[in-house]
Amino acid sequence: MSDHRNLQDLNHHLLNASRVLILTHQQPDLDAIGSALSWSHQLTAQGISSYIFVADTLYNQFDFLPGLSAVQKNPPKFKDFDTLLVLDCSTLLRVKNIDSLKLDLNNMTVINIDHHTDNTFFGNVNLVEDISSVGELSFLIFSELKWTITPDIAMCLYAAILFDTGCFTNTNVSPQTFRVCAQLVEANARAHYVTEQMYESYSQASYDTLRVGLERLQVRKDYAFTSVPKEVREGDIKLIEFIRKLSGIQVALVFREMENGSIKVSLRSKSTFSVSKFAALFGGGGHHRASGIIVEGLLKETMEQMCKKLEDVLPDPNFYVA
Repeated sequence: MSDHRNLQDLNHHLLNASRVLILTHQQPDLDAIGSALSWSHQLTAQGISSYIFVADTLYNQFDFLPGLSAVQKNPPKFKDFDTLLVLDCSTLLRVKNIDSLKLDLNNMTVINIDHHTDNTFFGNVNLVEDISSVGELSFLIFSELKWTITPDIAMCLYAAILFDTGCFTNTNVSPQTFRVCAQLVEANARAHYVTEQMYESYSQASYDTLRVGLERLQVRKDYAFTSVPKEVREGDIKLIEFIRKLSGIQVALVFREMENGSIKVSLRSKSTFSVSKFAALFGGGGHHRASGIIVEGLLKETMEQMCKKLEDVLPDPNFYVA
């Protein structure tokens, strides 16, 4: 790791912590939950009490992760946290229902561990690296601190990395990513089992989502998009990954209508076009190749508005990265 000073600060604060609240972003994915669980396991091993709060309902794609019961949907009844550990969030605004916790951030140490390039460095301690995943970054932190990687931790981290690299197909994969995963496999991450659970155990709802998404697919010049209405129950399949495989496009978008009336937009880029810069126009963010947006509005109008804006900025060199 390059940030040794902040790593020392992290070690100092954690060794003096009595209770740690672990948070991650809304609509959490396997990198978020896998990393959160790995930290929960690790803090327990260090004799530090922790509580993972995630306001969203977790679907069955997370069931294979060891220790999943540690993730709580209800805010903790006790309030004596001295440390806030925030994972996979570019800003605290990405944490759903954080206001319900009524945190006194002025009297807490906020530790920010993330890999998004648009991170706002909101923590007292910031460990932010342009790296494949928070799973990979967490492994490097544990290794630098000489903390043991147990089989449960290895499985959580391997799943986190596998997810955020798109099963090692995304451009965020580096030689270091493979070296980290090799060490996780050596630590008994059960790589085949994790891969089977993530990519060969899709539910019926997942195939319903895929069917509807493909039926609604529209292909335009340089981009393709589809939508999923709220009546179609969300499964554990990544529809956006199917759309991005289409030949001849730069950008893929999936618009999903949520139960609460908001619209969740997933974006992927197959070129140097930055979907992160595009997402920022609508209050979203993420990575240059993979980003997300959540907005209020009607599905049809949202699609029309965003597709029109995308067509406007696709020729703009300011939306491209080297």
